[in-house]
Order: sequence, then structure tokens, then C-alpha cells
Amino acid sequence: RKTVAIQERFIPKSRTIATSYDNIGSVFYRKKDWDNALIEFRKGLSLRQELESVGSIKIASSLSHVASVMVNQGNLEGAMLQYRRALSMHRNKENPDSQA
Repeated sequence: RKTVAIQERFIPKSRTIATSYDNIGSVFYRKKDWDNALIEFRKGLSLRQELESVGSIKIASSLSHVASVMVNQGNLEGAMLQYRRALSMHRNKENPDSQA
């Protein structure tokens, strides 16, 4: 977390920081610290939504991370919503003509 704080001082919004949040979230996830994992994954998701194009695969990946934590927390409805959003983005990237 200290590294991210330093990065944020110099480059407040960057893809590198979003990746750092995902990495920190993954550490908490492996430790089964669901609350902190969710906090970090949501930070990464929020930043990606600001930086990436709508429907980006990276946003879809972040949504999947959030959903995985929600499953472990027992929030199956919330997880399903996030997984559906991610799946929709993956499908649109595979079939860009189907968006019309």
C-alpha cells in the first residue's frame, strides 16, 4: 500500500496504479481477507473505468475480481451482476458488430 501511495503522489491516475490495486487485492484474496480484497479490487475497477474505454477487457477483468470476492462473502446476487457485466464486455469484444 505504501508503494501505491507514492505512485499516487506523482501519477494520481494511471493504469499502473490500477494494476497495483489489483495486485494488493489479490494478496488479500489469497489470505481470504474478503473485505480488504473487495476494497482494493473496487479501487482498481474505479480507476480502470476512468482510464479505459467503455467495455474494455481490463474493466471486465476487474469486474470478475470483484465478483469472485462477492461469491466468497455470500453475496451471490451482487456477484452475478458483476459477472454478467464482465461477460457482456467479453462478448462485445469478440463480436463488435453485435453491439448494433
